[in-house]
Amino acid sequence: MGYILIIETHEESRGATADLLAHDGFEVISEADSSDGVSRLIQRSPGLVIMSESMPPLDTVELLPLIRRLTDAPIIVIGEGGETAVVRCLLQGADVYLSKPVNCRELHIRARSLFRDAAVETSGRSSTRTRYMLSESDLSKGLLATLTRTEERLLRCLMENAGDVIKHEDLMSMVWGETVKKERLRFYIHSLRRKLVSESISLLTLNGVGYRLLPMA
Repeated sequence: MGYILIIETHEESRGATADLLAHDGFEVISEADSSDGVSRLIQRSPGLVIMSESMPPLDTVELLPLIRRLTDAPIIVIGEGGETAVVRCLLQGADVYLSKPVNCRELHIRARSLFRDAAVETSGRSSTRTRYMLSESDLSKGLLATLTRTEERLLRCLMENAGDVIKHEDLMSMVWGETVKKERLRFYIHSLRRKLVSESISLLTLNGVGYRLLPMA
C-alpha cells in the first residue's frame, strides 16, 4: 500500500500533519505547492491524499478533478468551511472535508480509517465480496440521537447491504425514491461519515461507482 501525500502551502501546518501521521507509523511525503504535489502523485500513487483548500498556483476545486483522474486514493481537504465550500470540494472528488481549526484526533482517526479502507478495497477487488449483518444494536445511542431523517435512511440502506458496493443511482433511489444531484448524495455521505468516526464501522468510497459499509476489524 502507498504512502500518505500531504499538499499544504503553510509550513507549520504541513509539518504538524506530517509529524502526527509519521508518529503513527505511516510513510509521509509532503509538498508545498500543487504542481509539486501532482508531480509526486504521478511518480508514485499514494494511499491517501491530504490537501489544503487553498493551493496556489491552482485553485483546489480545479485541482481535485485532476488528482481524482490520477489516483483512486481517498482525498481529505482541509479548509475554512462553509456549506458552499464543502459541497464544491465533495462534488469535485474529495471524500472528506475538515474545517479549520482541525481537531488533531479527528484528522488522525479519519486518515487512519481511510488509508486502511483503501488498502482493504485494493486487496479485495478481485476477491469474493463478504456480506455482513449490521443492525441498530451495533450503533451507539449517541449516534442514533444525532441522525437526521435523511441520514437515518441512508445509514439503514447501507447497513442492509453491508459488505456490498451500492451504486450511486441505486442508493439515491433507495433514499430519495429518485435520482438526485450527485452533490446532494456526497453532502449527506460526508455528514454521515463525520458521525461514524467514533463507531466501529467504516464507510468506503469507490470513486465513480458508489459506497460500501464495513464493520471495522
